Amino acid sequence: MTTMKQITADDLARRLQGNGSLRLIDVRNPDEYEVVHVNGAENVPLMQLLDQACEWDRNQPLMLICHQGPRSQNAVRQLEVAGFTDLTMVQGGTQACVRTGVSLIRGRRRFSIQQQMQLIVGPMILAGAIGSFFYWPLIALTFIGGCGLLMAGITGFCPLVNLLGRAPWNRPKKVCATPPEDCSPGPRATSCCGG
Repeated sequence: MTTMKQITADDLARRLQGNGSLRLIDVRNPDEYEVVHVNGAENVPLMQLLDQACEWDRNQPLMLICHQGPRSQNAVRQLEVAGFTDLTMVQGGTQACVRTGVSLIRGRRRFSIQQQMQLIVGPMILAGAIGSFFYWPLIALTFIGGCGLLMAGITGFCPLVNLLGRAPWNRPKKVCATPPEDCSPGPRATSCCGG
């Protein structure tokens, strides 16, 4: 592998102003993207990147961005292995873009996938701990929740977060390339919007 190309947020702002065809891929989760993202960035969550990238031109220049940088580094590595040749990572990610005044779109705040996981596991552990005073097998809830968190901390992989990332409310919204009247509910919506 070659040295990873990088661009600063200031340089990104200049390139976005001068190049309408620039393709910027935001690999954060949809909840993060919805809160704030660079104007013109496409949301393709890291865990769905290779599935969607199989339809892209492998020679097209792509810029990748995340929150601070680690996920976009991971995305560049994955895409290099998949045969993509012109990849650039935005240094400091969206956070750097917020600080430097890059054109942004701000949306509504939602619970992040991490918070959703905590809102599931936290009460499960609490219910197991309190419930075990009345019905001792409920202590298993505490054990399951604790083991899941320990595994996530050690491996960096949490099956619950992965599952939540695939939930309908956490998927990126599809953008239809055809006029809205052609995307009314029904069979045509599936074909023009990817359903």
